[in-house]
Amino acid sequence: MKLVGVKELKTKPSAYIKEAQKGNPIIITVGRKVSAALIPLKEEEIEDFLLAYHPRFRRQIEAGIRDVERGETVSLKQLLEETDHEL
Repeated sequence: MKLVGVKELKTKPSAYIKEAQKGNPIIITVGRKVSAALIPLKEEEIEDFLLAYHPRFRRQIEAGIRDVERGETVSLKQLLEETDHEL
């Protein structure tokens, strides 16, 4: 793993992309503060990546976790009944 300032990244972006493609994440800094990461991503991982970082999907997951923590859950049977499906 390598830390790279955004100014340095601008000078040779292809080299850093190739490095990330090899499996070596690049941490990008702006003004000495960590700002982003350049990570390897395979074609078959795109859907999982997009879902994991989609704001609405993340909010729904977080809301579900809060519901579970509060004990506010429904059984699968109840869910199916509420959605007009049979178990």
